[in-house]
Amino acid sequence: MMLFCFQVFICSVLILLPDEIDAILENTQNTGWYNWTHESVVSTQWICPEFCKELLKSDDIKKCCFHFAKPFWNLQLWHYVVGMLHVEYLSRNGKAVLYNTNINTSSLSFFEVVHANGFLSKMPINICTFRTIVNLDFSYNSIGQITNLQCLSKLDKLILKGNKITLVNNSTFTGMKFLRFVDLSHNRIDHIDPLSFSITPGSLMHVHLSNNQLKSVDITNAILEKFFALIDYSHNQIEHFSNELNWKCCKEVTVTGGIINWQYNSFRYFPNLTEVGFPDVLSTAKLTNNHGFVIRNNLWNCDCRFFPFLEKALEYFHYYPTITDQYDAKCNEPSHLANYSVIDFKNKYDLLICNLNISYKCPIGCNCFYQPSQSRTVVNCSGLNMYTFPKVMPDFDNLEIDLSNNILEPISNYSEIDYLIRVKKLDLSNNKLLDIDFTAFNAEKLTSLILLNNPIVSINRSIENLTPCATQIGNISIECDCNSMWMKRWMNKQMVHDCYFGKEILCKIGSKYITLINLTRDQICPEEDFKSVFYGFIFALISTHAVVISLLCFKFRYEIFLIYRKIGLRNYEKCTEDLTYDAYFSFDGEIYELRVWMSKILLRYLEKRGYRIFYPLRDCILGYPREEDICRKISQSATFIVFLSQSFLDSPNLRSEWKYIWHSYKENTYKQLIVINFDDMEPIDVDDDRMKAFVRLSYYFEFFNTNSKLLSDIEKQLFCRKLKTKRNRIHPGPYKGLYKICSEIKNPQQILRSK
Repeated sequence: MMLFCFQVFICSVLILLPDEIDAILENTQNTGWYNWTHESVVSTQWICPEFCKELLKSDDIKKCCFHFAKPFWNLQLWHYVVGMLHVEYLSRNGKAVLYNTNINTSSLSFFEVVHANGFLSKMPINICTFRTIVNLDFSYNSIGQITNLQCLSKLDKLILKGNKITLVNNSTFTGMKFLRFVDLSHNRIDHIDPLSFSITPGSLMHVHLSNNQLKSVDITNAILEKFFALIDYSHNQIEHFSNELNWKCCKEVTVTGGIINWQYNSFRYFPNLTEVGFPDVLSTAKLTNNHGFVIRNNLWNCDCRFFPFLEKALEYFHYYPTITDQYDAKCNEPSHLANYSVIDFKNKYDLLICNLNISYKCPIGCNCFYQPSQSRTVVNCSGLNMYTFPKVMPDFDNLEIDLSNNILEPISNYSEIDYLIRVKKLDLSNNKLLDIDFTAFNAEKLTSLILLNNPIVSINRSIENLTPCATQIGNISIECDCNSMWMKRWMNKQMVHDCYFGKEILCKIGSKYITLINLTRDQICPEEDFKSVFYGFIFALISTHAVVISLLCFKFRYEIFLIYRKIGLRNYEKCTEDLTYDAYFSFDGEIYELRVWMSKILLRYLEKRGYRIFYPLRDCILGYPREEDICRKISQSATFIVFLSQSFLDSPNLRSEWKYIWHSYKENTYKQLIVINFDDMEPIDVDDDRMKAFVRLSYYFEFFNTNSKLLSDIEKQLFCRKLKTKRNRIHPGPYKGLYKICSEIKNPQQILRSK
């Protein structure tokens, strides 16, 4: 019954709450406060001190209210709307409950709990029964975890400092949109999940996390992308920032923020802004214009990594001199810059350097440093008795290398020194260099190349690629000939750009020395022999033609061979071998139409006229190695009839067969090769150069002969071949006496009829 009455009381309080609040907020005169709301704050129950109105700028008024605003019930005038709850322990291990001892509860709208210096180990088990708690202070207890707070949707102030909390996760404050003040200082927190304080919509203004054990902070817990008053991370061990969610700044047009206190941590280097979500100048400007970073009292190492922050901070101080104290960090190291403040570096950016050791590829014995203010990396290897160029250099651009006063000797290939393309300045004075290949340098990057006091004997023409005033050669004497006139033009270019000083180049011609600037062609170019030039030209012309003709002969070697066989061997050579077959058929048996036509028309037509034909699909010996059988039959055939189709040379067997046919045809001049173009293929369609030669020269019969002469054309080619076989010479039969006129016949049927 008592529990039921208590629940009815709570509900009545929640029902009356809006009316009571409106009445209270309207009655703020003569209190020094006024009701204040902002679009970025969910709560409408805040009051702001009157002195904020006295500020001139609206932004300053807004920032003042963000810092000092608080709920109306914090004033003594309206303390009666908040009732006090008490803690009652249930056991010695810190388990407890809350209980209400208020007698007059009719005027209560909210509750608060203040229980400090106890031994609570966790939140009271019935805390969610009092859902209108607005102030919760359990300072200096033994609480290890923040749990069961999401039910306190009206909570305004949470103080848990001095406990044993180790973790804050991103669901700890979920749904607590009226939460304004959080104090988790003096705990053991060593990890905070990303976005743990990004309560949207919300009212969070103050977050205190000082005196914990944090070594790293995610950027989303520092840049909340909303207005806030203060986030205090002081007195931790923070060394760097993380960006676990790959957060990027400035999704909105403006970036709001507040003051973040980073004092008394372990910072040594300012973070790389690109890695923590600020990729460009605009986003960085938004960061600095809307946030205040108190970075004093850290162990700042003022080397090259401090330069990006310093450059922007000094520019920022110029426009906002009143916030200089926030950013005015002091250097802890290097020792010669100890106690330098940010302001002290004005116009002294060059002091910020990073010394590079062997791990950064600084050559042994050399002094190397990176200087971002000048955008350069300096490598000083002067006077180390080096006789070869260093093999490696730091992996930075704009190298300024001093290799002077060594005993460097010429090398055969300067392009092997890969770092030369990154060189901006190079001092090679006082060495033993005879020449240098200037193509190894990046002509657009190189601004200074000093070669003074070297025994230079020649100048590589690649020096013309460099900017006119980049090189300092000094006084040298070199052998000159007719090909040296370019140096005079190069020297004139130096004079035009007023950088001739220090370059006195003497040309040695015989026993005389002439300054390069006074050199004339007549002095170094003797009268040229016209005949020698003419004969040289003719020889070059003939050589060029010979090369071209050789290339053409090679490309069309098979065409030349076929023409020679046709024109050079007009008379048939007698065969001394006993050839078995008059003709050998080679074709793609997978083509049905071709296979039917050959077996039923061509084969019958020729065999009926007494020709002996080898037809592979019929005459190959079963069980006998095919390649060996084919090779033997080809050697016993007088004529080869090849049917060219698109798939002819796709088969490995047909490619091997065509290879043996061509070899037999090429080696035996009495044999003949007949090509029949079955698929009407053009030279571009044929991959094999030997077969392509037949198509190019039109040494083939068209299968689809519009005059229906294909059978007779094939027989014309076979008729005289048949007479030349050894078998038919011994047993001439009806062909006796035809040998002499064989080369003159046009139609073999006419001769047969005349006989």
